[in-house]
Amino acid sequence: MPHIIRPAEAAIPFSKGFRRDPVRPTIVGLALIASLHGIAGCSTSALVDLLGEGEVAALDDSFIRLKIINDSGLDATVYAAFYLGTREVRRTERRLAAEGLDQSDLIVPTQVDRIVLSAEAEWTDGRGGVHTVTLATDQIDTADESALDGVIEWVIPAFTFDDCNENDVPDDLDIGAGDSDDMDENGIPDECEVSDSNSIRP
Repeated sequence: MPHIIRPAEAAIPFSKGFRRDPVRPTIVGLALIASLHGIAGCSTSALVDLLGEGEVAALDDSFIRLKIINDSGLDATVYAAFYLGTREVRRTERRLAAEGLDQSDLIVPTQVDRIVLSAEAEWTDGRGGVHTVTLATDQIDTADESALDGVIEWVIPAFTFDDCNENDVPDDLDIGAGDSDDMDENGIPDECEVSDSNSIRP
């Protein structure tokens, strides 16, 4: 479940030092194709045109393309770090829209065996408070994942939160702000539990 971690104006430690796809010299050809095809990634046919079928076949065996799909319902920022063994070979930051053509992105092929991911978004609660929320975090071991045509998909799940009193504010924020009591300290606002069969009263 997404967790509200800090006010929107606070720094995001994970993003410090991130930059837009620093490309290693060994894959300059792939970077060129990526620039020609924009942030949507590069097509297999374009790689064949540039590198030849033999080179592309070799790439398919050792390079992974990561496709990120934003199903959160919010505009999201994704941070991804790519590792080959213990060495970090790429970092990238992508911004994905809540809907439309920019809801997904395909990252240029990278020789990698582990990918560390985090997705965050700004969200406004029912009182007008703005928060930075963590939508998802993950670590992908590419050897354990099934890649179709060399592509691994990572889907950011829908943004949801517990809101028993339906005021569009998470229950833990209601309790933390003192707007809801939680006498039994079970994380559920007492107004959602009041009944003739228990001892909780407003």
